[in-house]
Amino acid sequence: MRHSGCVTRRTWTDEVLATFNAKRAQQADPKVSKEAIIDSEWRQLTLQACPVEKYPLKQVIAPNSGILICPQSLDRRESPVKKIPFQHGQDLSSLAYHHYAERFSPSEKTPAKNYVSADGIAPRRYEYLGPQPCIAGFHMDSSEGTGVTQILWWDAVLQLAWSNDETWSIDAEFDETVQSWLPVIQRKSK
Repeated sequence: MRHSGCVTRRTWTDEVLATFNAKRAQQADPKVSKEAIIDSEWRQLTLQACPVEKYPLKQVIAPNSGILICPQSLDRRESPVKKIPFQHGQDLSSLAYHHYAERFSPSEKTPAKNYVSADGIAPRRYEYLGPQPCIAGFHMDSSEGTGVTQILWWDAVLQLAWSNDETWSIDAEFDETVQSWLPVIQRKSK
């Protein structure tokens, strides 16, 4: 769903369908091209991406319970991911911020490359995610019913959209129910 920051499978209730069609009716051209939808969604996600070291201005409320997958470095092969459980209604942006603002404990092995500080004195978790890691959104895999949620990262310095051990991009699928193109997240292995 658009603008929520959390992408899940769409379910069209009568109320949701009526709201969608009302918004679409207000547009000048109801048959907006697939490319325009993709471009608009890409610009929105990358321009509004929140730097992980700053407290998020926008809440992303979890539509159900699940597990947030938190990579420890840009290169996933260097270290395992952290799996953080969350509850229905919890703010995923705040959960991610608090996790990545933490310092590594002395007993934890830190990933090899710190992008922020060469000396590595009291490193925080976000320092290993790239030169400018920003949270563009969240992708919840609803196909398995497990609530496994990936963080959609955007790094403007590297011009890289990534998520755990994958890259991501925006595509659009035509939805027959509403007769319109709708944005979707496409993921592929690095």
